[in-house]
Amino acid sequence: MWEFELGYRNLSGLTNRTLYDGYIKGTGAAVPYGNIEICIANHSKIPPYGYKNPDDANSGAPLTLAYNSGTGKYEGTFTDSTYINKSYFQVKTANGVEVSYPNSTTMKLAVSQYFPNPIPLTFEHKMPANAAKQAFFILEGTTDSRNQVLCTGAALDPKFYYVNVVTKPRTGTLTIRKTSEDGTAAGFSFNISGNGINRNVTTDGSGQASLSINEGTYTVTEIGTPDRYVEPSSQSVTIQGGGNHTLAFHNAIKKGYVRFVKKCTFYDGYLSGAVYRIYKSDGTYTGQALTSNAAQWVYSPLLSYGDYYLQEYSPPAYYARDTQKYPFSIRDNGASVPVTTYNKPTGDLRPEFITPNSVYRNGTEIVVSYLIHNDSPCEWTPTRPVSVSFKTIFDDGTTINNNAAVVVPRFSYNLVYYKLKINDATALVKLECKVTSPPDMDEPNKTNNTTAVTLPVVKNPESQTPDTKFENTPPYFFKPSETASVPTGGQPVVTNASWQQWEYSGAFVLRTYGAALQPEQTLTPDVNSLSHVFKNGYWYMKSGYGFGFLAKSRLVTQPGCSSPTTSMFNLPQNGNAYLPEFGYELAAGKYRSLRLTAADKLEFEPNPHSMMKDGTPDTRRISFTPIWYPDGNYAVKTYLYDCWTPAGMLSYADTPTPIVIAGNVYQDWYIKHTE
Repeated sequence: MWEFELGYRNLSGLTNRTLYDGYIKGTGAAVPYGNIEICIANHSKIPPYGYKNPDDANSGAPLTLAYNSGTGKYEGTFTDSTYINKSYFQVKTANGVEVSYPNSTTMKLAVSQYFPNPIPLTFEHKMPANAAKQAFFILEGTTDSRNQVLCTGAALDPKFYYVNVVTKPRTGTLTIRKTSEDGTAAGFSFNISGNGINRNVTTDGSGQASLSINEGTYTVTEIGTPDRYVEPSSQSVTIQGGGNHTLAFHNAIKKGYVRFVKKCTFYDGYLSGAVYRIYKSDGTYTGQALTSNAAQWVYSPLLSYGDYYLQEYSPPAYYARDTQKYPFSIRDNGASVPVTTYNKPTGDLRPEFITPNSVYRNGTEIVVSYLIHNDSPCEWTPTRPVSVSFKTIFDDGTTINNNAAVVVPRFSYNLVYYKLKINDATALVKLECKVTSPPDMDEPNKTNNTTAVTLPVVKNPESQTPDTKFENTPPYFFKPSETASVPTGGQPVVTNASWQQWEYSGAFVLRTYGAALQPEQTLTPDVNSLSHVFKNGYWYMKSGYGFGFLAKSRLVTQPGCSSPTTSMFNLPQNGNAYLPEFGYELAAGKYRSLRLTAADKLEFEPNPHSMMKDGTPDTRRISFTPIWYPDGNYAVKTYLYDCWTPAGMLSYADTPTPIVIAGNVYQDWYIKHTE
């Protein structure tokens, strides 16, 4: 103890022999001194496989236990030829390791299972039991007969050493067996991880990969799974030493859906009845076809991973087949790929000329009418009308162009018309109407987009009766019946007409227009008639005087119909007055052609033989009655025509209220003295 105090000794041994040589050597204390020195040396000594601190144990060589099939344990036997371990140390922390000493130089370690990680063991120096009695040393050769206590067992100085124990794993066989939905099994890679192992293997041509691997628990994961497959879940496997273990991995091909709707390019609405086929990207038909439903998305059956396209096989009724290919790809399992397809409506737009019910005459304004047929599902509205152009070509080369924007409901037709003034010299007129095929509708047949007709134009017959010779009496005269028919030159008399036209203001409305020609016609004695009188609803006058005629025309709206606008019609532009003295004949010189004096008025042409009372010519619009005309009704028959509407020409034949002849002009003569 004093050697340690004086610095003569350290844990490695005696470093200064002064005290030993001076007082111990050669004396009786040398033997106990030597024993003490041996004890001191053994107290600090540890077995050769141990380490004095945990860090050295962690970095040093561990004690390895190998599997003993006889005992079913992992065991190891370690020799300590110095007897230090068994004699001086006992296990302090076993951590599940069984520690035994088969003999004085051997330590045996055993564990019942495989441990993938090192197991730390701590051994503690054995110390004598600290009882009441003391252990002491006696220093001899002192003058004091009493014993001197140098040290006692109460001051313990425990020592430790440390080892790490590892179990040497057994090996087992792991076989990975690969299958896939499409039969491909070779070339799939897997990662095996756990127990310090991180290893990749690849399946062979038979779809298997086998390897010998230390026992333990591992995670097997497929890596680099081709995109077309659903990646299988990782699997865990515990390898038993000497065992054979098989893991099966199956790759299902990713599958998904395509869902589609069909829309109309014209309305942007949804359509039913379109049949689309599904093709692979190489053009192979999959055998799957889908029919559109305007109310919902239409889903395909499950389709395997890959690239496809939709193409229309048959379109809905009244729609053109869509030749476009709509590509899509199935990439994610269970996903649905939306595809919107489009169809352009198909149909036919064509004009139809409405043949007039009368010939055209020079110098008149007519109404040319067409029906624009819309044999398609498209509704042509003011924001998207049908563009119609009209061309009029007269035989002298004169050309007139007109245009119209026409609204037409689907699968219907609409009336369109325009006014045209026929010139005075033409004998033929060519009328063309063209419908422009709209870009947002497919029109397979465009040959009927234009219609053309050439019609004759006739001169309006002119007739004026000759000057009346007062004294000339015809060789014979039969007064014609007032009920005789009115000459029309073979033209039917049409006094009323109706026509329909679609109009649009947020919605289509079919409006019916109707009009009847109802002119007011009057015969009035000339102002120079000295004795005319009106009584009981009739004018009375003497023969030989003149009379005037006025037809004031008007159109009356028919019941239940809308009133035509002025753009739809013109009032009668021509008329004839048939006189009884000529037997109501339609022959030149036997009737009087009427003239327009206002848009709604027809009268006689100015008479070059009319004059004022003083004899001054004034060309009043009158016709003279023959002086020889017998007393009674003088009835004139009239035919008014060239009143044009979209439905054709209206005309009016009538016998206006007659003038009553009573006497003759001679009865009004008198003698007057003049200077």
